[in-house]
Amino acid sequence: MITTDWRVIDVVKKYPRTYDIFKKYHITVGCWGGDGRKTLEQAALVHRIDVNKLMEELQALEPKKPWFLKIFSFIGLYENILI
Repeated sequence: MITTDWRVIDVVKKYPRTYDIFKKYHITVGCWGGDGRKTLEQAALVHRIDVNKLMEELQALEPKKPWFLKIFSFIGLYENILI
C-alpha cells in the first residue's frame, strides 16, 4: 500500500500508471532537480496539493489482491502459494 513516506520515483517505478496523476499536479518525476526524490508528503506540500486527495488518487490505481489471496493471507497461507 502506498503511504506518504514513499518517494515519488518509487511510486512510479512500482506503479507506472500513477505517472499521469503526478503530471496532472505538475510533480516532475524524471528531472534531476525535480520532485522524484521527494516523499509524497513533501511533493504535495511544495505544490500546495492536499496530501489526502493525492493519496486517494494514487491508491485508487494500486492493483487489488484477488479475493482468494485475501483469504489465504488472512489464514497465513499467502507466502506458500506460487502464482
